[in-house]
Amino acid sequence: MGDLSNLLFELSSDERLTILKNLQKEKLKLSQVSQIQDITAPEASRHLQRLSDAKLISRDSNGFYFLTMLGKLVFSQLSTLSFISDHSEYFLSHDPSMLSYQFQNRIGELSECRFDSDYVHNINHSAQMVKEAEDYLWCITYQLPGLTTPIIEQRLDDGLEVKFIFPEGVQPSESIRLEVFRRCENRSIPRIEARIVLTDKEAQFGLISSDGKYDYAAFISSDEKPRQLARDVFKYYWERGKLLLL
Repeated sequence: MGDLSNLLFELSSDERLTILKNLQKEKLKLSQVSQIQDITAPEASRHLQRLSDAKLISRDSNGFYFLTMLGKLVFSQLSTLSFISDHSEYFLSHDPSMLSYQFQNRIGELSECRFDSDYVHNINHSAQMVKEAEDYLWCITYQLPGLTTPIIEQRLDDGLEVKFIFPEGVQPSESIRLEVFRRCENRSIPRIEARIVLTDKEAQFGLISSDGKYDYAAFISSDEKPRQLARDVFKYYWERGKLLLL
């Protein structure tokens, strides 16, 4: 563990982390690092030397510093750690290990999302996502979404592809109009491990709380990485689901 401890020590400096972040964007000379980070030239030189000794950066013949292949790999992993740290309160009560192993290691792909824990906001946003979808609506949820039923019905009339994954034994309330959901493609799985609302434009992604309860806190984004993660998670469970007749 000695090499790892040494690496973590070099990464424990805000200034050195900022240097890595800036070099990930472009090559920089010592004077540029000093100016951008508002530190003295000797201080910049000291940090650059430490990162060079750790083989995270190197310098070309023109004096420009750049990330090595090792530096690029380390920096890519730092974004995941930074994301987890930024949302530490959420991950104290929501366990990514409930997901299939292949997706646990991709949780950092949600780093470009905005986080919203407000129930009303996320329900309303889900409805807006359904309205704006052009090609498809894919959802993993623990219950039939009664509040958005009229919108889903209208979008089905528009020809929108709608797929739902529910937990086995899902019990719709008496107020749910089942004829709407019978027009959708529905499958069931033994246990819901993530809540997903996904369209061709946007994704909502939320984990189930560690005590097995469901909430509507979610990471929301229209960026490709989180949408791809949501697509892959949905397809994984869809392929393993059973046909559900409501």
